[in-house]
Amino acid sequence: MNGKTEMVKLLVQLGADVEAKDKVGETALHVAIMKRNTETVKLLVQLGANVEAKNEYGGTALHVASMCGNTEMVKLLVQLGANVEAKKKDGTTPLDWVHDQDRRRFLKNLATEVSYHKLMKQSGGVKVDRFKLCICGPQEAGKSTLKESLQTGPFTAFFRDRMTPDHQPHEPTPGVNVGTTNIPSVGEVSVWDFAGQSEYAVTHSMFMNAENTIFVVLYSIMDDILTQEKKVHWWLCFIKSCNTKSKPNVILLASHADQTDTEGHQKASSILELMTSEFKDHLDISNEVFLLDCRKTRQTDMWRLKDLLTRLKTQLLTHQQAVPKLCAEIIKCLPKWTKETCSPKCPVFRWTEYKEAVKDIDSLAEEDFLKASSQYLNQLGEILLVSSTAEPIVVLKPNWLCTDVFGKVMAPANFPIHLRRREGIGIVTKEEIQNVFKDVAAQISVS
Repeated sequence: MNGKTEMVKLLVQLGADVEAKDKVGETALHVAIMKRNTETVKLLVQLGANVEAKNEYGGTALHVASMCGNTEMVKLLVQLGANVEAKKKDGTTPLDWVHDQDRRRFLKNLATEVSYHKLMKQSGGVKVDRFKLCICGPQEAGKSTLKESLQTGPFTAFFRDRMTPDHQPHEPTPGVNVGTTNIPSVGEVSVWDFAGQSEYAVTHSMFMNAENTIFVVLYSIMDDILTQEKKVHWWLCFIKSCNTKSKPNVILLASHADQTDTEGHQKASSILELMTSEFKDHLDISNEVFLLDCRKTRQTDMWRLKDLLTRLKTQLLTHQQAVPKLCAEIIKCLPKWTKETCSPKCPVFRWTEYKEAVKDIDSLAEEDFLKASSQYLNQLGEILLVSSTAEPIVVLKPNWLCTDVFGKVMAPANFPIHLRRREGIGIVTKEEIQNVFKDVAAQISVS
């Protein structure tokens, strides 16, 4: 193996098995990597050597290259399609042996890029002209009202602005309200309206990390300045912690403009300057100051907000990758599956059911290809792909899980705090859960 590339080629031509293993389960590829023979490695892969072949310890060729500290060989294997997440019997992955954080990040990104190009080569891709808009902030800041105003067209807005009462009762959002809507002059947007109550933080974190996302953080200009700073700071820390691998776009928006005096704009500018200074290395916070009445659609700051969203959308979609064509076909089938294949009261597929349904679209789609394609649908907010130690599940209507399930789970009216502290052990009973989720319990077994 030591530099005898031509000999390797000759032996294979004479019938030698490139997958043959020695007494510890290592193939010729393992040995070529230990000998640091790049040309032989390329030749073996070209001749059909399996880059995922494992020795008796569960180590792949990529494990060997990583353990030997041969970074160039690691890069080569990743480019050849080696799995950076493969685990040995002791649970370690190849990247666990790469101690330089920048190098690890580079290799993970490279693996993602290689996988993506393989996916596109297999099926072709289509562009999706849509981004995700996450509306965040404390309760009663006006998030749901802002969402309604954004999606209101000019004709309806003319009457809405005149008929909306000055004071409306607060109706808190349960969980996360999810939906795809058209925002006039902006286009099609996947809007996620996050409840402001702190009880939902644990479930919110499941949906805050996504590509092609713009975060709007609302706060009331009527709070005292320290309260404003505290609330905005909490949400920005939350967004930052959920997006450690990217620098997402953030817009700060002060609400209740109708209730403030001339100092309101100055206060909003102060908050923006303070937060930008602290988070500039982690969040891309817009330098535009927004102070508006969320109920009023026809106002200058609302038009400015839409203009900014349009500009940010253009930037995001310029770098947005195409998604597999299968994704577009699955999106078309989701309403039918929800209505006919499973219950609208529990729009969930087990992975095996999902695979069977997709076979009607593409009978030749392989499972790995389907999993990769479904990850894109998950990022778009079309489905929620929930992994588990057993069989993954696919939620066909994200709003069902985010509102009808999480909204009820965290609602104090359904599970009062004093009941959760029963006998000091902080639990609720199976019967109480079944009572709250009667519709779901009728469709599945609650154990």
